[in-house]
Amino acid sequence: MPFSVRFGVRLAYLTILLILPEQGRPQCYHPTPRAPGPTPPCCTGVSKARINEPIVSCLEQRQSTFRHCRMHAFILTTANKTDHCVDPAATWLPTRFERLGRRQICCRQL
Repeated sequence: MPFSVRFGVRLAYLTILLILPEQGRPQCYHPTPRAPGPTPPCCTGVSKARINEPIVSCLEQRQSTFRHCRMHAFILTTANKTDHCVDPAATWLPTRFERLGRRQICCRQL
């Protein structure tokens, strides 16, 4: 096989390897540590109920975030500063994440 063909095949493989891992992540995925400041609330319970108020921020609480509350939840803060602990399995959540992403509101991990 000529050099140029081998080089092209290797370049294609390298491109695929670099691009594929990003395909499974949400467009607005930022696994950055939380900024210093007041500690956000700990979710001890979650709800699948739809939130109809405008969302201004989103935090993701993992099961390993706090020792005293081991629950996976998304903390959605509304415009009137109310925190809602949402179950990650809520059926409406992916659609809401898409809408938030269009407004450049991304969930940050705690």
